[in-house]
Order: sequence, then C-alpha cells, then structure tokens
Amino acid sequence: MAKMSKGKRDSLPSSSFAGPGRSFPVNDRAHAKAAIMDSKYAPNPAAVRAKAEAALHRMPGAHSSFHHGKDINMKDHR
Repeated sequence: MAKMSKGKRDSLPSSSFAGPGRSFPVNDRAHAKAAIMDSKYAPNPAAVRAKAEAALHRMPGAHSSFHHGKDINMKDHR
C-alpha cells in the first residue's frame, strides 16, 4: 500500500482526492491505483473509481492502462 505522511496529506489540494472528506488520495500513480483497488469501501464506489482512473490518465506514463487491479503493458497484448 502506498504510504504518505499526515503533513504531506494535509498539504494536498482537495482536487487530489477521489472520495468524500478528502479520502482516497490520487496524487500519484501508486495512490490512484490504491484508490481504484479500495473503491469498494467508499460510499459511492463508481465515483471514486472514475475520479481515480481520470487522475491516472492525466499522469505521465498514461500509455499503459490499469484494469481490474493489474497493470497491463500494451506490448504484451500484440
């Protein structure tokens, strides 16, 4: 699981979270993937998953995709 200090978490803007009450941080790839995996624990899982996936697509290296909890390298699917 991705780790983050309380100070770093508190310094993130609200837009860096996918869930209500600043839950499910999506500030980097590791946290966005963790949010997708843990979205089932959210009050509105579909909304958290959608925000986390959108955050992943905006990040550098978005050419690979994250689907159903696994990194998929596109060259492996040719």
